[in-house]
Amino acid sequence: MELDGQIEQVAGQERDLVLDHFTDDDAWDLGSWIRQRASAGHWPVVVDVRRFDRPLFFCALPGSTPDNPDWVRRKAATVQRFHRST
Repeated sequence: MELDGQIEQVAGQERDLVLDHFTDDDAWDLGSWIRQRASAGHWPVVVDVRRFDRPLFFCALPGSTPDNPDWVRRKAATVQRFHRST
């Protein structure tokens, strides 16, 4: 898929994939579910679920690197700066 098609696909996802609600409990449930799946798969990931203004769930699984949390922080900063999904 060419870049223009990918951009339109992401724009469509942003329009269509809007949650009716997202509570702190929802964030915890989502983060816990992702952590459980990643742990079962032995995936070396960082899970960071947040609202625009604050983190709600965070964990770093074995095998993730010290750079992973910083990468997530930079990614979140980009979203806050441009008010767009990355």
